[in-house]
Amino acid sequence: MNGSACIAPSLVVNLTVSGEHYAVLVPPYWSLLDLLQRGLGLSVECRCDAGDAIACTVLLNGQPVQSCSVRAADVSDCTVTVGREAARAG
Repeated sequence: MNGSACIAPSLVVNLTVSGEHYAVLVPPYWSLLDLLQRGLGLSVECRCDAGDAIACTVLLNGQPVQSCSVRAADVSDCTVTVGREAARAG
């Protein structure tokens, strides 16, 4: 059996984050939080395991979502807002 057959291919996610357009190559298992932190190097915290579900909240097409619970593959062609605007909405 070929060992590489178990590795899922990466995919390109096109999105706009706080007014800037990006095309990011991501593994299919990444969350939006992973994309923001690891793919774009943004400082978005997640403390959901400590009961602070607002910490990783971003606006996805204007609606507040927990970035750790959204698949990166599902946000292609979306607009994401991070920072103060998202924190106020969360």
